[in-house]
Amino acid sequence: MGRPLKWTPEQKLPLVLSVLRGEGSVAEIGRRHRVSDVTLAKWRDAFLAGGAAALANGRQRGQSSREAELEAELEEIKAALGEAHAELLVWRKKGAIYPAVTRATPKNRRYLMGPLPSRPLVASRIT
Repeated sequence: MGRPLKWTPEQKLPLVLSVLRGEGSVAEIGRRHRVSDVTLAKWRDAFLAGGAAALANGRQRGQSSREAELEAELEEIKAALGEAHAELLVWRKKGAIYPAVTRATPKNRRYLMGPLPSRPLVASRIT
């Protein structure tokens, strides 16, 4: 079986950690797992850079810019939903949507089904 075309983070992590532990050189571990030593070195560098960024963000205690952006978007969506809900309630109250009458009775028949035809419908003769 050949190497995977795309490595998942779960597959990359043990390789990078074994390099960092010193269990072998980048080239040895790469050869063992059929990964280019350049690729494995890039994974190691990205892992170390991500760890440094995580440690730096740990000091900040505030929201990241992405979190702040998502919070703002959520507030906009909530406001739009509230406006749409209020508008729907007004339409329902005025009877524009979902009329209160749901079944045809002699009084509301015309309202629900439209006016009655002026003359009875008769099947035409086929000649």
